[in-house]
Amino acid sequence: MILNTAATTIDLQLLFNNLPGLYLILDTDLNILAVSEAYLKATLTKRENIINRYIFDIFPDNPAAGEANSVKNLKRSLQRVIQQKKTQTLAVQRYDILQPAEQGGNFEVRYWKVRNFPVKSADHTLRYIIHQVKDITPYYLEKLAHRRNKELIQVVFQTINDVVWDWNLLTDQTTWSEGFNTRFGYPPQETEPTIESWYSRIHPEDLNRIQQSIHGVIQHGLEVWSDTYRFKRKDNSYAYILDRGFVLRDENQQPYRMIGSMIDITNTKKAEQEAKANENRITTIMESFPLMTWTALPNGVVNYYNQRWIEYLGTPLQDLFNKGWQCYIHPEDLETTTRTWQQVLTSGANFEVENRWRASATQEYRWFLVRAVPIRDENNNIILWVGSHTDIEVNKKLQSQLQKQDEKLQRVLTQAPAHFCLMKGPDLIVDLVTPGMVALFGNRYCIGLPAAEAWPEFKEQGFIHILQQVYESGKVYNGVEQKVLYQNNPSGPLKEGYFTFTYQPFYDSNNQIEGVLSVTVEVTDQVKAKKRAEILTEQLRTEKERFQFLAEAVPQFIWTTDAQGYHDYFNQRWIDYTGYDVASSQGTEMWKNLLHPDDRERSRIRWEHSLRTGEFYEIEYRFKSKAEDYRWFLGQASPIRDTSGAIVKWFGTCTDIEEKKRAEQEMLQINQELRKTNEDLDSFVYTASHDLKLPIISMSRIFSELMESAQFHTPDADILVSMFHKSLDQMHTTIRDLADIVEVQKNIDLNWEVTAFADITEEVQLSIQDIIKESEAQIILDFSQVPAIYFSRVNLKSIIYNLLSNAIKYRSPHRKPVVHIKTSLENEFILLTIQDNGLGINLDRHKGKLFQMFKRFHNHVAGSGIGLYIINRIVQNNGGHIEVSSEVDTGTTFQVFLKNQSGS
Repeated sequence: MILNTAATTIDLQLLFNNLPGLYLILDTDLNILAVSEAYLKATLTKRENIINRYIFDIFPDNPAAGEANSVKNLKRSLQRVIQQKKTQTLAVQRYDILQPAEQGGNFEVRYWKVRNFPVKSADHTLRYIIHQVKDITPYYLEKLAHRRNKELIQVVFQTINDVVWDWNLLTDQTTWSEGFNTRFGYPPQETEPTIESWYSRIHPEDLNRIQQSIHGVIQHGLEVWSDTYRFKRKDNSYAYILDRGFVLRDENQQPYRMIGSMIDITNTKKAEQEAKANENRITTIMESFPLMTWTALPNGVVNYYNQRWIEYLGTPLQDLFNKGWQCYIHPEDLETTTRTWQQVLTSGANFEVENRWRASATQEYRWFLVRAVPIRDENNNIILWVGSHTDIEVNKKLQSQLQKQDEKLQRVLTQAPAHFCLMKGPDLIVDLVTPGMVALFGNRYCIGLPAAEAWPEFKEQGFIHILQQVYESGKVYNGVEQKVLYQNNPSGPLKEGYFTFTYQPFYDSNNQIEGVLSVTVEVTDQVKAKKRAEILTEQLRTEKERFQFLAEAVPQFIWTTDAQGYHDYFNQRWIDYTGYDVASSQGTEMWKNLLHPDDRERSRIRWEHSLRTGEFYEIEYRFKSKAEDYRWFLGQASPIRDTSGAIVKWFGTCTDIEEKKRAEQEMLQINQELRKTNEDLDSFVYTASHDLKLPIISMSRIFSELMESAQFHTPDADILVSMFHKSLDQMHTTIRDLADIVEVQKNIDLNWEVTAFADITEEVQLSIQDIIKESEAQIILDFSQVPAIYFSRVNLKSIIYNLLSNAIKYRSPHRKPVVHIKTSLENEFILLTIQDNGLGINLDRHKGKLFQMFKRFHNHVAGSGIGLYIINRIVQNNGGHIEVSSEVDTGTTFQVFLKNQSGS
């Protein structure tokens, strides 16, 4: 007989998989290499999900049973096997198993016996670890329950009082423990051996009830009896007893014995009675309060409301308990009140909150201040909460009124043109500052800071020193139109402004100086307006001097530089004044050296700005003469550009204004009224313009008579006569335009009325009907959004006239003019838009000069260059502004933003 060895080969894998025990084979990295079917079944896992996986990725800790240290203990055992190559056995280990998702995905409590065996090769190298476990969960839990039951029995016996009884139900024989004698004072010889020893000492009022209750348990097949009653002591006093007994029955469920114990609860009963008395006293006190009072259990459940609640809510007490206080509080206050109540229940802190409750009489909500404090026992445990509701409706209304007044005051302070600041103490700590002042100085945080720290730029300018002098001396300081450099943008340079302000001492209730009150009004616009008026006056004087000395040589320094600002030419007047020839003056050093030291940095900054931007250069500075004295000059320069618009040279002049500077000082002293108001200045300009008209008219008449009576033999006579007429016309136009400017300023607030845009536009079209007809202009109107405006009728007509006539005059020769005029609302402005398809303006070159006086950008049409200046001044003086967009040979759009004001 020949055996087939192949047929008898043992399939070890199959054998291992079907071992009856729970096994894993691990490599030294604790990855699972093999697992028995019994292990898979016990751990609720599948082979394909755990093979070649790290064991602790498959079997993690149960987060809810961190005290078991399952992973930690097993990992430590496996590490010892790896290190020591010896078998490791763990004590009973709790290691919960994660259920598959289809079974809920929760952890299932398990207890195991664990052994880990090393598997070594022939050279004693550790190859594998056999991990064997045994699920002992049912056995262990049963053992644990048994142990706990045993402990519970021990605790029960320890808690049993010292009077134990044993009653034979068949013979009525009764046995008592020693506690009966020691607790109640009876000697053993006086203790009857029957049930009468118990019945005879029960209080007569309780005896019948106790007999019925205990016999009811015995006769009705129950096992446990318990009741309370009074039991007489040897001294004839009665003790309050809590009695418990257990009925023992035979296999036929017949009672044959009863065992029990008596617990003396006299002290507890007295405490209950005292507590009841105290509760009655507290209830009486709380009912006597005029407030709505209440109490709550430690868990927050209210268990008492006084009568004031019933009166206020108008609801029966039982309804209040059934529905709960949540039904009577204002819905908006419920969430906050509930959250705060839960917080104090957790923390044990005092409870305080304000909320509203509905009154039954008016069905309106009133405000209450709710307070509650915890009552604690000797162990500091909360046993009760006592609370009250105080009506604060009147206080709330008063508080609301005060808040409205405060908000009103804040609005007044915010909108007032004056800014207030209160600084206290010798360090001038900022105590109060109005929002307008905060915004003016860049929204810097200043409350609580010394003034020198809040506004450091003021210290260098001496204002902090002035404040300190006011605080120390008590004398008021007034600053009028004072120049101030201040930080309006935290990351930007200092800004120049002008302010009129008062620093005055601030006194406390004892008439002691407490601080300094600052009242500040910004007058930057007014000061600049005055300066512009002074410049206008000076320009008028300069024009007059230019006319008088027209035939004389130019009385200025003339100079040129290249595009980088390198001086390369000076005229003779420069040489005569400074004593330096052209070669010595070329470059930048000589120029800088001859400037007054105080003017050098300012001049450098302004000159570099013009070089960088191409803007017109203008500055006043002082130059040293060869006699070593300084004179004031007005420096001006314009860029010369090539055909591409690039600057190739700068042409400049320096005009001696020393006399002008002196005249300004004299004018300031003589004309105080002129410096205070623009009206006086306008009157002066208006008078001066009219005074100049007469000599010009006289000159025109004289020249006309001379033309009639005299004969001119020079061949250029006609040209000279034409030039003279042209000069006279230009002077007359200039004076008339200046008068118009003054007239605009004088009439800025006159003739205000509600004016229809359509009516004004119709009047303007009628006045320029000839040019409209000649040009075949098409004018499209749309005033549907804003048909009228409250404005000066004269000024509105001037605006529309100038812009409409310009749109037609500066039309393109290649197309008929089309002008769109419409109105719309833009926030607080009425927007008047006038759009044409004319020649357009090169804004890259002329935008900065667009609204300057006497500036023109097309010379093929007659004009003075004053129209845009006038309308811009009208708009700005009325709180508006003008925006311009234009494209050469496409057209121009003027957007005039007029302040939307209502007439009264």
